[in-house]
Amino acid sequence: MVTFDDVLHERLFPDTICRWRSNYDTHFPNSANQSDRAQDWTAILGLWRKPILGSIPYRSLLPQGLEGILVSAMAYSCDHDALVGGRMQGDLEHLGEAAGVAAAMACRLGVPLRQVPIDRLQEELVRLGVLRGDDVAGQRVAHSPSLDALHRQDLWRAEREQQFPPSARKLPSLQEAVDRLGTANAIDAMTPLYLAGDESIPWLRPRLESDNVRAREEAAVLLGLLGDRSAVPALMTFLETRNPRRFCYTLPEASSRPSVPLYWSAAILWGRFGERGAVPWMMDILRSTPPEAYALLHRAAYGEDMFQSPDACPPPLASFLIVALGRIGDPRAADAVRPFLAVSAPVGVAEENRNFEIAWGVRTSAAWALAQLGDDAGIPVLSELRSADQALLRRYAQGLLEELSKQRRDTKPED
Repeated sequence: MVTFDDVLHERLFPDTICRWRSNYDTHFPNSANQSDRAQDWTAILGLWRKPILGSIPYRSLLPQGLEGILVSAMAYSCDHDALVGGRMQGDLEHLGEAAGVAAAMACRLGVPLRQVPIDRLQEELVRLGVLRGDDVAGQRVAHSPSLDALHRQDLWRAEREQQFPPSARKLPSLQEAVDRLGTANAIDAMTPLYLAGDESIPWLRPRLESDNVRAREEAAVLLGLLGDRSAVPALMTFLETRNPRRFCYTLPEASSRPSVPLYWSAAILWGRFGERGAVPWMMDILRSTPPEAYALLHRAAYGEDMFQSPDACPPPLASFLIVALGRIGDPRAADAVRPFLAVSAPVGVAEENRNFEIAWGVRTSAAWALAQLGDDAGIPVLSELRSADQALLRRYAQGLLEELSKQRRDTKPED
């Protein structure tokens, strides 16, 4: 299975048959329902628009336990976050062409699909322009079409050259990246520091004492994302002062989506740390907007104005706080979370993607969190949603019920 980590690190597989270029292209706001890695990339770091480059290996088209079948298009084996970028029409057309070439080669050679020679398949895909010569790991295929020949077929040539210049593949060293914190180029420096994982921690900790306020904030966010508790005091300050700063990766003439404010990020990270010291602050923010007020929101008033007042708790922040409180597991939070089981409002089909928090996101987050706090009040809500009109929502509610049931079995004391 191709993972989002594979994508973020631009891993090139030995059996790559297709590559894609996009961004983390979702059609809904940042959400507590996203994976931690996706929240890191979009909600906390503001990298929604940053180009990402993915590879699709031949083996991800071969289903386990079935012979004679190639599974292509959006059904190839990958996790949800990897598919968010690797789902564009042109890239999926290339993947379908690669699958067709593999099927034809298997027939011509008289071999099962699992025995198609990868080197010959890749050579043919390079000749056809599905792959470039340097897309094949560990070798460069001779006689491949020139980039000019490929670009003549590419209506987006100017945009691609701007987003993926030759120098874009060279990442700065950790020393170079950490020296850029607190500057106008900080967002480009934060990306390699985040992707380097634990290697970055010794470089980042001294920046917590920097005279540059922005560098201190950026270092604290990165250390929090990497699970380093040296960020705890700074994260608490973000929450106490309701620091509104946001990050945003931008490209010329392209839409962008900034991160959430730093105090939202702090709440998310507090949940991952399981730190009970932040619970009173998080409960205070959660109670600042009564749940019944959410039903009055509509899309025209559900945009940037969400971030203009630190004295309000809009639906996405409510979900982030509720999930964080559930992860911390402090039973004191149950009374603050329970009223959010009632958040519900009719949402038109055209607004479902963007207003899903009001329609069902806050409720499902509250039901899950209450179960973590030892309160079963949300179980009937999830059971009711198993009869919802939307198939995805029915499956999501059923999945949460199964997860909670497993948790109970795993924690039940033995007789």
